[in-house]
Amino acid sequence: MCCFAGSELEMCDACGLTIEYFYGVCLKIEIHADETKSSLQFASRALRVTNCAHVNEILTDAALLKRQKKEIEELRAKLQGSHSEHFEEEILNLRNTLLKTELERERIALELEEEKKAQVERERRLQEQAKKIENLSSMVLYSNRDENHDHYKKVGLGLTTNSIQPVELQL
Repeated sequence: MCCFAGSELEMCDACGLTIEYFYGVCLKIEIHADETKSSLQFASRALRVTNCAHVNEILTDAALLKRQKKEIEELRAKLQGSHSEHFEEEILNLRNTLLKTELERERIALELEEEKKAQVERERRLQEQAKKIENLSSMVLYSNRDENHDHYKKVGLGLTTNSIQPVELQL
């Protein structure tokens, strides 16, 4: 066999081949390269082919019917088992969702109740403050009336209490 250690001429000399023969082989390889490639690809695909051999059975109608009934029963059992598991899982999910919704509803109801209590308390405070303001206003008015009445007495004007008009104060 030749050793490919140097240039083409050295390779040809080592193998004892002429240059014309060497180039002829190279040309033949180039011409058949497509065929070689496709052959190797086919071989690669052929290696991946698998066969599954089984024995052909000859069954009577009764045996075939019996086998199919058994298969139907097995499939029904699987179907019922898978449905029941699926339904149980769905029921659990729905229960969890219901519990979460109820908890959320209770939380919102508590918040609403607290808000109502706070609103009642605010209204009560507003009413108390309105009463205080009314009391203070009347105290200021009566105080002003008494001061004016005393002032008019000092000056010597004899005004009656009906002629004095109350003055509103802006707070």
